[in-house]
Amino acid sequence: MINRNIVVTGGTGHLGLEIAKKLLSNSFYNLILIDKKKINNKKTINKLNKKFKKRVYLIECDISKKNSFELIKKKINKNFKKIDVIINNAAYYENDKGFAATFFKEKYESWERVFKVNLFAPFFLVQTLYKLMIKSKNSSVINIGSIYGSVAPDFNLYNGTKMTNPGSYNCSKGAMVQLTKWMSSFLAPKIRTNIISPGGIFRNQDKNFLRKYNSKNPMNRMASEIDVANLVNFLVSNDANYLNGQNIFVDGGLSNL
Repeated sequence: MINRNIVVTGGTGHLGLEIAKKLLSNSFYNLILIDKKKINNKKTINKLNKKFKKRVYLIECDISKKNSFELIKKKINKNFKKIDVIINNAAYYENDKGFAATFFKEKYESWERVFKVNLFAPFFLVQTLYKLMIKSKNSSVINIGSIYGSVAPDFNLYNGTKMTNPGSYNCSKGAMVQLTKWMSSFLAPKIRTNIISPGGIFRNQDKNFLRKYNSKNPMNRMASEIDVANLVNFLVSNDANYLNGQNIFVDGGLSNL
């Protein structure tokens, strides 16, 4: 079996790291993790390489910046002859008063930042690495969206908590669904494109929120990172080589209600 080179944006975050660990369980996969500079990035990569035989490569850059894509391309070209899969996992989650805010307090600048990370980056990263991707015999793009790109949030879930569900996030993920459809038409048959839309992922949220969310969800729980990583692992494999343009929900059936 030929080694497969897989790019994961937001690769050292909660979900990105779980995706990386799951994929690294296959000894034929090499991971290129892209993330902003963080204190623990290199320590995290060293641990992964120690466990998974030096199959992880880190690129530290901010994909909200226009010049980041050529930087990524330059670094990848030095180490890899092809790219088999791009997983657009990075999402904008900052301590930004104009982002995690109610309708009346969301800020124009925050919308710009959200769309640069959640929508512009997936498009321009694929555009930049296209020539490396078509060298693969089974190339694909996997976008990580959200159920809130397709359904409206139930704001009753957030009553009595400090949590909210920003319009910018929802709209960017909705646009990502359409980007997936567009890519699945334009890039095929050389490159397949699909999107995974998780529901809420458990991260020790407010107890009132958890109680209401779980009681509403048919599976009576939130998703975990591994629930999403397992599906990514399938989409990366040859078993998914005719799956294209699909929006796959991982939400326990919540969006069906």
